[in-house]
Amino acid sequence: DSEERVLVGVNKFGEKSQGKQNLLRINDSLGKRQERAIKQLRGSRDNKKTQSALSKMQKAAETDKNLMPFILDAVEAYATTGEISNTFREVFGQYRPREIF
Repeated sequence: DSEERVLVGVNKFGEKSQGKQNLLRINDSLGKRQERAIKQLRGSRDNKKTQSALSKMQKAAETDKNLMPFILDAVEAYATTGEISNTFREVFGQYRPREIF
């Protein structure tokens, strides 16, 4: 804590009050409800259209094209955020932040 090296939030620009923090608690039933909603979505959408949109998005991600139109097409085909993210992970890999300390 000699402040030789500035660490924002540690030795500079930190919170003055260190009072007790309340943890956010989420009811387990919300997760179950979301699982049912996603299962229902996947059962009611046109899965061929969704897979086609995800495939086009993946091919575009392998180029230098603007991905936003492809993402919007996937969303309009009712792809979930998980499916979109997994498609990008297949192309770009999992993000791993560098540890600098």
